[in-house]
This record gives sequence, C-alpha cells and structure tokens, in this order.
Amino acid sequence: MNETKSTMDRIREEMKAKGYNVFFVSNNYKIAKKITKEKFLSKFCEFCEKAIEVKKKKGHDYGDVFEKTYGDYGLLSPIMRFRDKMGRIETLMKVKSNQVSDESIKDTILDLGNYCFMTAALMECIEDWKKNTISIINDEESK
Repeated sequence: MNETKSTMDRIREEMKAKGYNVFFVSNNYKIAKKITKEKFLSKFCEFCEKAIEVKKKKGHDYGDVFEKTYGDYGLLSPIMRFRDKMGRIETLMKVKSNQVSDESIKDTILDLGNYCFMTAALMECIEDWKKNTISIINDEESK
C-alpha cells in the first residue's frame, strides 16, 4: 500500500527524527486558517504592546548596553543575540519541560522580535544622525 503523505506529515516526521517536539506541526495549521484577520490583528497588537512593556522593563534593568555593544561591534552584536534566541527556541522545542519557567517559546520569540525592532530603530537613529550631521556640515561650508 503506497500512502501519500501530506506535507505537514512529512515535516512532522522529519522534525521528530531530529529530536524536536512537533507540537507546532500538528492540526493547528487547520485552526490557523480559520482565524479571522480581525482576531489575528487584535492578538498581534496585544503582543506588540507586551513587547513594548518588556522592552521598557529590560531597558530599565539593563541600561543602554544594546546601544553600546552596537556601537562597539555594529551589526555583529544584534546578529549574535538573534542567534542566541534562535538557539534557545530550538532547545525549547527539543525539551519536554524547561527548568526556567518564565522563558517559554513565546517569551523568547518576543525577545527576538524586540531585538529586531531595536536593531532597526538604532539603524534609523544612526542614519538620521548622519543626515543631520552632513546637513549641518554642508550648511557650515556654504557660509
């Protein structure tokens, strides 16, 4: 009997063979297709608000270390943080239960998102600063 497997079944088997929990590759994709755009946008906005609150709290606790390390190492700094977070997600997918109870996959994804937005915001700040500085220099030279 030659059974045709769905793409999701093949992915599930491949991930299981690699030792990952496959909770995310289940029938949830069928449910995801039924979620309304309004419900999704509402949850997305809630998550963004949570991300902002987490950023404020961590910014208070850590200070401006992100900006300083970006200043020292450029894009290498956030890339290393992205990799750390991706590694954490992979680890959480492989273990049945994590010992750090307040670090779920969703929390780690939220941190990863914050690092992405912080990087983009910092890059924009630097670009704005450069434009402003060049503008000031050009104004001084034209006098």
